[in-house]
Order: sequence, then structure tokens, then C-alpha cells
Amino acid sequence: YTNHYNAYPAITARYFEGEVYSQSVGGLGVVRNYGGYDTYHQYTDYTHSILQDRPELSWDYQNDRADVIIIQLGINDFSVPLDQFVPDEHWEDNSQLISEWHLYMNQMLNELTVAYGNPAIIFMTYSIGSAASVATQFVKLRKEQGDNIQLLDFSDTIKDLGGCDWHPGLLGHQNIADALIAEIESFELPQLSIH
Repeated sequence: YTNHYNAYPAITARYFEGEVYSQSVGGLGVVRNYGGYDTYHQYTDYTHSILQDRPELSWDYQNDRADVIIIQLGINDFSVPLDQFVPDEHWEDNSQLISEWHLYMNQMLNELTVAYGNPAIIFMTYSIGSAASVATQFVKLRKEQGDNIQLLDFSDTIKDLGGCDWHPGLLGHQNIADALIAEIESFELPQLSIH
């Protein structure tokens, strides 16, 4: 949804009377963009950037602390089968794609965990293609490694509420925010002002 004020990150932040920093790019994946297109860049290229077009402006992890990190990645990587739109993608099969995705996601989460000191993390997913099963496996492995991480599958919150190109509309964003608020509250973080 292009009006960020009405999108679930901003709705959730307003509920907690908090600040939100949201970084999103339609179609980008961790290692594979939607349908295999635009192979010249992926989402992880921007992990530490404040502005995507100004890579020299990186996040100041010492002064800008996050109470909760919300990650919703993997949907573009796994929503469309390999080679469906772009022939001869460089993965031989889905298991190779999943393995590379895990490698890059682990690197990204390791960096964020070190930068923030084992923060509360909510990893969001949606049941399309193999995205939800890959995310479930990833969160399970990260929990076993000691991360303070939870999975939020928001598939049921937006049934029949889709906006254009498989994105949620206004009601979908409100429903996702409601589910995300409940998930954040389950962490019982004392620094958050819960209504």
C-alpha cells in the first residue's frame, strides 16, 4: 500500500505511541526477486542503509535503538516457481534456492542481532508458494540458536481483502496491524507503552 500512514507498520507504531522506520521495496527478495526478475539487486543490498538511493548514509545502531525488529522477507523469493517467468534461473531446484536464502537471511540476522544486542524479532510471512514453510523452518532454527524471535503468519488476516498485485488493501493492513500488535504484546517488553 503506497500510503504508509495507513499501512500496518505505521498503524502498529501509533498504537504503541512509538516511532517506526520502515524499509520496503515492492518485488525485491532476499536472493531472488519476484518471478526471477531484476537480478541486479536484492533487498539485502539495503539492510544497513537509511535511504536506498544514498548507501553512504548507514544506520547508527548505537544511537538509534529498536525495541522490536519486524522482518517480512521471503515472499518474493518463493511466491512463484523457479523458471516460471524468467527461464534458466541459476538455481537448479528449490532446495538450492532455500539454502542460499537461509545463508543470506542468517547473515542479515546475525548482523542485526550483534548491532542491537539480541533484540526482539518478529518474522512475518504469508502462505503463498513455499514462503511460509521456509519462514517457519528459518524461525525454528534461529530460536534453537538462541534468538528472541517469533513467527507471525498473517495469511488468515487478509483473505479476500487483497489490494493490487497480491498486496493487502486498507482493511488488510488494519488486520495485519491487529495481529502484529498482539504478537508484540506477547513479548511483554517493559519499554513499550502498551495501551
